[in-house]
Amino acid sequence: MIALLAVAVAVAFVDWYAVFTDSKSIERLAKPAVLILIFVAHAAGGQLESGYWWAIAVGLVFSLIGDVALLESDRLFEVGLAAFLIAHIAYVIAYIAEGQSTGWLLAGAVVVGLLTALIGRRVAAAARARHGTGLATAVVLYMGALGAMAAFGIGTTSVLLAVGGLLFLASDALLGWGRFVGPAVGGRTAVHVTYHAAQVAIVSGVAR
Repeated sequence: MIALLAVAVAVAFVDWYAVFTDSKSIERLAKPAVLILIFVAHAAGGQLESGYWWAIAVGLVFSLIGDVALLESDRLFEVGLAAFLIAHIAYVIAYIAEGQSTGWLLAGAVVVGLLTALIGRRVAAAARARHGTGLATAVVLYMGALGAMAAFGIGTTSVLLAVGGLLFLASDALLGWGRFVGPAVGGRTAVHVTYHAAQVAIVSGVAR
């Protein structure tokens, strides 16, 4: 599993370079390849009889669907949003099955709530202003699932799962800000770096 994740990280560097240099043809190959390799690593290192192993597998599959959809960011953005919404729900199911610490879950909810108040409201308002109530509502629902995933990740008391959830939150905050509000720190490259780091942390946390 470690070797496969190392290969996934190596391919991720190729993807980050492609994003940084705006090499679309390389990105179209490298971006889905990273998630495929992470999924294979998860399959190699997981316990097939575990309920939450399957939930993480579902999350990775829908993350891959979302990745492919977002390669066509304007035309298939809603498809990507829906795919990642399902992925986050799957991760939440996995984290609940893994077990929760009430105190850490509450702490996670506070952290996520503060971040949503600071960033999420701006993103939702900008989405409403630019694209109308329909997409803004979908964005708010998505942020709810994303926040729940991050909070429940913290609730597991696993450092890797908590870091994975927070990195996912950071990645999507950068993505949403860049798409609806204005230029985000690090641009699309930062979105990809934090996203891939999140998925690697999540898979590593489940396999610990």
